[in-house]
Amino acid sequence: MSQRPPSFFMPIEAMADDERARLGQPSLIKLLRCDFGRLLHGDESYSYNGLVYAGDTLNFDTKIIDFYEKKGGLMEFVTIESTVSNEQRGTLITATRTLLHRLG
Repeated sequence: MSQRPPSFFMPIEAMADDERARLGQPSLIKLLRCDFGRLLHGDESYSYNGLVYAGDTLNFDTKIIDFYEKKGGLMEFVTIESTVSNEQRGTLITATRTLLHRLG
């Protein structure tokens, strides 16, 4: 399988957010009520299980798999897992990211 840059997933996520907006649905970041001035990027990992081809119909699913606080509630951590799949070829990409929201 060919090598893909770690950021290969990000344009797919941006297109999924655009589609959510077109459908009148909020993005996950809006649902979490993140203040971008206080949002830090934590850990991330990507698993590429198959190729994405031009013209593919892709399904994008995102869920929160962990949420916890530290420093007496001054820091919130959320771990998000996103999958990109194709009906015929199954899961093509799995992305796991942890975001840190500084509250104090």
